[in-house]
Amino acid sequence: MHDYNGAIADFSLAIEINPKYAAAYKNRGTSKGKLEDYIGSISDLTKAIEINLQDSEVYSNRGRTKGLIEDYTGAITDFTEAIRINPQSADAYFNRGGVKLILEQNHSALLDLYKATYYGDEKADWVIKKYFNS
Repeated sequence: MHDYNGAIADFSLAIEINPKYAAAYKNRGTSKGKLEDYIGSISDLTKAIEINLQDSEVYSNRGRTKGLIEDYTGAITDFTEAIRINPQSADAYFNRGGVKLILEQNHSALLDLYKATYYGDEKADWVIKKYFNS
């Protein structure tokens, strides 16, 4: 419903009730990211990871947020961990490929984008055509 402030308040209450509720940290962190509170978002997503290390989506979300603050090395590390947890994560391959494009690691970026396409990310095909089929 795009009421991110309301969502943050609700997730904060859930965390007060159960400080080990990883999903509340994950969702609060995602909501903070929508409000461009990137540091708060990364903090909450990191807490969610500390509670549940095996959630590839949290690593991908934190990687995207790190990319927004130009922590490209951190973003690649998070996307790589998301892929380790879920080797078929089209989202993680797509986003890692995008960061590698920013860093001009074109060959490696292309490999990630091909994998993203293989696992069903249609945006990856568009990026490949735009940047590699000149």
